[in-house]
Amino acid sequence: MRITELAKYDFPEPLIAAWQAQGIEKLLPIQEQAIKRHELFNNGSFIVSAPTSSGKTFIGELAAVYNGLKGKRAVYLVPLKALAEEKFQSFKKLYGPYDLEIVISTRDHKEFDRELEEGNFEIAIIVYEKFFSLLNSSTKFLDQIGVIVIDELQLLSDPSRGSNLELILTKLNLLKNRFQLIGLSAVLGKNSLVDKWLDIDLLQYNRRPVELRTGYLYDGVFHYQTYNGQETGEEVLLTESPSEKPDILIAAVSQLANSGEQSLTS
Repeated sequence: MRITELAKYDFPEPLIAAWQAQGIEKLLPIQEQAIKRHELFNNGSFIVSAPTSSGKTFIGELAAVYNGLKGKRAVYLVPLKALAEEKFQSFKKLYGPYDLEIVISTRDHKEFDRELEEGNFEIAIIVYEKFFSLLNSSTKFLDQIGVIVIDELQLLSDPSRGSNLELILTKLNLLKNRFQLIGLSAVLGKNSLVDKWLDIDLLQYNRRPVELRTGYLYDGVFHYQTYNGQETGEEVLLTESPSEKPDILIAAVSQLANSGEQSLTS
């Protein structure tokens, strides 16, 4: 599905051109499934369970922007203040020019609290803790909400943030059918029952658009396994390996960077 096809869902041509300028020409399979099978633009509620960099974040963006353009309100929940700030800045830059009022609500950002309570926004970026506080004080503002996007849903199992998220979901579950609910999560695993608990669809996608190789470096050779194909292999990264471990790591990362590959080491 080409990005230009979003015009039939009333996304403005200049916005589609802005996405194209970011290098988005075609929607990824998971994004197309969200639109065609899970009714992303027809009030469909579902959880997206997929690997990192699979394209699930853009699904949340599409839902938020679509509701904002239709005169509804969108809430985008994130776990951390840093993530909220990053999302706020990127949304404001990309979507602000289309008459979408973007606000942020964290412990450090209280200047938009009145606008949030009165519904004077199109898209609100809110951290979990602040949203839970809003739910406890009043659920009236939810009457104006078209969609709630919950990012990093896999944090349900996190000892420090899982309890707040569980309480939020419990409250939202009691208020279901008042708004569209979309959860974005890293792979939840076969035994997860979150979708059944919330009684919404599950969009599960286990492939990455860019193959990931995980493994270890020994004597200059990278021994790896691919994520999508689960294939094993070896690649010579260093023909001359330094003697010190930190130098070996730096040399290997430099070699990968010079080849145009991204890497994460530990």
